[in-house]
Amino acid sequence: MLFCCFMSDDLIHLLCGIAQISVEDYDATKDPTTEDFNANRIRIFNKKSDYDRELKQETAQPK
Repeated sequence: MLFCCFMSDDLIHLLCGIAQISVEDYDATKDPTTEDFNANRIRIFNKKSDYDRELKQETAQPK
């Protein structure tokens, strides 16, 4: 699955790649349309938690 590890934080990299817009901060490893996309990178949530290892299987609990 191509977008298995895509995070909305990286949307700007995807859009720049699709639109062929060149900006200094573009990172091809965060653009799932490139061969350089890193699907194995660790996704950090809230600057402390490994999303895939700690949070991915959690379900939202109603209040």
